[in-house]
Amino acid sequence: MDTIKLHQLEDAYERAIDEKEKISALIELALETRSFDLPKATLMAEEVIQRAIKINFTLGEGRGYNLLGFCLWLHGDYDEGLAVLNKAEKVALKIQDQSLLARIFINYGNIYRDLAQLSTALKYYENALVITEKLEDHLSQSVCLFSLANIHYDLYDYESALDYALKSLAIFKSFNDSVRLLQLNNTLGNIYFKMDDYEEALTYLDYPNQKICFKPCVSNGSRGFRIIDPAIDEMHLLFKEKPNNTYMPLEKAKSILENQHFPTLLVSEYLPGPEFSVDCVAKNGKSIVVVPRVRLSMKEGISVEGEFIQHKEIIKYCKDIIKLLHLHGNIGIQVKQAEDGKYKISEINPRVQGTISAGLGAGVNLPLLAIYSELNRPIDEHDLQVIWGTKFKRFWDEVFYN
Repeated sequence: MDTIKLHQLEDAYERAIDEKEKISALIELALETRSFDLPKATLMAEEVIQRAIKINFTLGEGRGYNLLGFCLWLHGDYDEGLAVLNKAEKVALKIQDQSLLARIFINYGNIYRDLAQLSTALKYYENALVITEKLEDHLSQSVCLFSLANIHYDLYDYESALDYALKSLAIFKSFNDSVRLLQLNNTLGNIYFKMDDYEEALTYLDYPNQKICFKPCVSNGSRGFRIIDPAIDEMHLLFKEKPNNTYMPLEKAKSILENQHFPTLLVSEYLPGPEFSVDCVAKNGKSIVVVPRVRLSMKEGISVEGEFIQHKEIIKYCKDIIKLLHLHGNIGIQVKQAEDGKYKISEINPRVQGTISAGLGAGVNLPLLAIYSELNRPIDEHDLQVIWGTKFKRFWDEVFYN
């Protein structure tokens, strides 16, 4: 990623004169890099630690450990992350740096939240908030408030979650922190949905400026999936589209749902770009094979025409998901391209997908590979070779009989 801020930080690093300045500049560079290249940011954190220890720069060492702990959290390496954060905490206490300690507590909370140890995570977030309030560190304070909003959401305390989120929102806006504002808007949308305030929830998903979509959290074959488009032409839908289209005006969705019991819905941004189904085989979080195929034509949610494409961005993305969630066996992941060109997960199924047999035409027997893996049988490299560019098309046939 190439941004103005990244160039400014790179220039600051080059202009730094002594080693302490360079290490501090490298930390800022790594903090910016972590949002789009986590492996690189991890290496930068390790470099910070080594260089700081070499010149006895204790604060730099502590910040390096904290940054590395953050990266390990995002990698899903929780035990190692906690061990590294413990080193950072010892440094912060040694030099009595409360600002660093607050950031360490936030990262402790992040890991314990992912581990579902919510009471422990809550304690760390609250301790961090106390410190940042005393220091009048408003940006770090807003991060604490945001974290507390998320943890109270996890605890089904939506009133408290909303209170913390709105306090955080005001501070993020004052700093024009676009990345965190996007994340916070998503949280606020979820909170308002849980509180049955659907109109308010949709505003935080940027509706009506953007299309949104919803579907049941548990479903298959596009059942319950609808796209809410404020610009939809119902006359066009009625006379120009087949009755199985997925577009629906908000007013119609509300009229159906408001007086009926309905399953828990997942509401999200609408992803307008190409859609890929990705058949994966994994063993305890390690990818064995990842096979993307673009969905060129679908019928009732099932892919009937597609092409196997070696899309490196999607393959890496799915490998990261498999590692983070420690998935095992046959896994189906669906991704779709967003407005900004990035591919985002739209669905994940810890099972075989409906069109998995198409892989045979591209040279891979995905169910058999999962069985071999489970039986600890050696898998020949030849069995993992995908014939990229293979296309498939399903069609109806007729049988005549008396």
